[in-house]
Amino acid sequence: MNDLDITDQRETNLPPDRRPTNIGWKVFWRRAFAFLIDGLLMSIFTVLALIATGVIHKIMGSDLTGFLQSQNELMPEEQVALMQKKINELAFQDKLILTYCPLILSWLYFSFLESSESQATLGKRLMNLKVTDLDGRPINLVRASVRHLVKMSYSLVYSFLPFLPLLFIGYLIALFNTRHQTLHDMIGRCLVKFNSEETQSLK
Repeated sequence: MNDLDITDQRETNLPPDRRPTNIGWKVFWRRAFAFLIDGLLMSIFTVLALIATGVIHKIMGSDLTGFLQSQNELMPEEQVALMQKKINELAFQDKLILTYCPLILSWLYFSFLESSESQATLGKRLMNLKVTDLDGRPINLVRASVRHLVKMSYSLVYSFLPFLPLLFIGYLIALFNTRHQTLHDMIGRCLVKFNSEETQSLK
């Protein structure tokens, strides 16, 4: 009996919801759609929060239509330079809000929802997915927070090494392991599964 046979036998002896499945790209695309949905929702939530705190008003001024029209008349690099100038002119507390508001909202959204009774963000719920520990049980807030912080670290690495595949490497490794876990799944010791009574799971 070779090593592969031993590995297969051990996996067969695992509980049904811990056995690896061979669903490859289906896993990747289902989670990718959930990611896009959640990203869109987070963008909306962040803009609403920045409007509520007055930061958007301080950047764009009272004439929002005029600001957007003036932006359209500029070259892309000029648009970036103008926005950076507006941001640099903000008061210190407004810069803090602009920087940390998206991070805090993201943590609240992902960590609290994935450790809640639903075990899923809105995107995952629409894709019929949920987050569990390795035994198929709900995760607590601490584990959900660790998983989310690791996921956020991809962007930090990308800011120092701006090579596009680095931004997605933590997700792409899900295509190359038997449980289809991303890097943040592995570190958080979590799985993403179908939100159903079926034993087949998206590992």
